[in-house]
Formats: sequence, C-alpha cells, structure tokens
Amino acid sequence: MTAIAHDPVSNRVSGFVLDDGSSIQGDVYVSAMPVHSLRKVLPDSLRDFAYFDNLKHLKGSPVITMQLFFDRRIAGVDNLLFSAGTHLSVYADMAMVAPEYHTEDTSIMQFVVAPAEKLIRLPDDELVAFVMEEFRRLHPIAREAKLLKHTIVRIPNSVYQALPGVDKYRPDQAGPVPNLFLAGDYTQQHFLASIEGATISGLRCIDRITAAQANGTLIPAGEPVLEY
Repeated sequence: MTAIAHDPVSNRVSGFVLDDGSSIQGDVYVSAMPVHSLRKVLPDSLRDFAYFDNLKHLKGSPVITMQLFFDRRIAGVDNLLFSAGTHLSVYADMAMVAPEYHTEDTSIMQFVVAPAEKLIRLPDDELVAFVMEEFRRLHPIAREAKLLKHTIVRIPNSVYQALPGVDKYRPDQAGPVPNLFLAGDYTQQHFLASIEGATISGLRCIDRITAAQANGTLIPAGEPVLEY
C-alpha cells in the first residue's frame, strides 16, 4: 500500500491505494502495519489530527537477525533462549525447535541481535565475529565447533522503542476517523512491543469495530473495552 485515501470533508477513508495505482474500497479499514510504515502512507489531512501526528514520536528500533550453521550440536535446548548482558536478546537452535530444519548432530543457531544501533552498519565478517564472541561466552562448547556458513538480515526499523515518555503517544485502536482502525503492538494495550501485544491489539481492534457497528458512531478514545 502506498497511501490512505482520506476525504477531509466527510472525514472518512475512501480506499487504500496499492503499489500499482489501483485502490481497494471497503466499509471498514484496518491498518496492521508497523508504525513506521503507517506514517509513510498518511495523507496531510490525517496528519492534521494529533492522534496520527503523534505517531512521529514512536521510533523503530534497528534489529539484526542472524543464522549461524555449525558442524555439531551447541545449545542442546529445544526452546527459545534469552540472555542478559549481551546483544543476543533471544535465540534458538532451529535444528531442534523447527521440524523443517531438524538435523541429528548439527546446529542452526538463529539470533535476534539487539540493541543493534551500533552494529547494523558493521561489515558481515565483523558482525559475525562479534556475535560469535558473545555466543562463545554463553556456550563455551561453540569454541570447538566449526562455523559452516551464516546468513544476516538487517532490519533498520523493527518494533518501536519503548523510550521514556512515549507511552502517552501510543494510539487507541479507534481514532478520529470513524471507519479507520489501527492494530499493532505500538497501539494502546498493556504489553510493550511483542507478539502478545500485537495479538491483544488485534482483539481490541475487533472490539472497537464491533461496538462502532453496533452504535453507528465512533467510539471515543479512552472508553473501556474488553481486556484479554
């Protein structure tokens, strides 16, 4: 999607404009895009609302995902692993946790590397060396393993940064435009940026739409909704 078509006279969304120039129309519109993507498609008429303009305060955080392929088993745990005091915020051996990657005696370690502001511009070899150094501190057995290959994906804008003072700018799922609703972990719910928060935001969005259809009016932001 390249733009949200908004009629400021009726204050309603009239369509979502697609990459090929065509548009899709509906009675109700929901944006489930990341906040940085949503900001790019907002027309000026929507930015006039503080509800949408305040989204500029929600900044995406750079994140790197990396896969390291080893010639032997490393972690030996068939679950997600979290670490403190390193940049390996969460990782797992895909050879053990994902059936499609299953192997008997090798490891495919997948990492979410964050915070990554100072790392994302490093050359591949330096980034691999940095991650390997931290990983070997957590799993000394990795010092004896041979690294067969690696993959790296750099994500300049990932989940929003939960910085001090920005929580007040997280929008309700229903805003000032009657037929436009928002979903995403950056919207108002009791979790921060997470899969759980995204799920709850979707459920709250459904509540907002259901109530709006029943009442025939926009739900004022801040009214109580069913919590999950």
